[in-house]
Amino acid sequence: MATSMVLGTMVACFGMASKPVHADGAAFSDVKGHWAESVILQASKMGIINGFPDGTFRPNEVVKADQFVTMMLKTFSKPDGTGSAQFDQAWMDSLNNSHPSSLELLIMP
Repeated sequence: MATSMVLGTMVACFGMASKPVHADGAAFSDVKGHWAESVILQASKMGIINGFPDGTFRPNEVVKADQFVTMMLKTFSKPDGTGSAQFDQAWMDSLNNSHPSSLELLIMP
């Protein structure tokens, strides 16, 4: 699945407090004019995504499993007041209670 489609769904469904991710405030160099530019930038501000060290986001690449899990964990984390976030254990517990096999899918190679 395309990165921007995953992000669009996550940003639309899950709200988080807005916080800057890039210290210099720069946008990704490869999203200008992309159909999902606004969603990508919003996900960055929300702390869900960081992009790559070269300043790109690569919106047309397929999301890898580790990237998806990272985005999910960041989406379901709560700011702890120190600039970090604590994982929302209640979400993991509810997922485990309603769909026990889902966790196995997340952690199986």
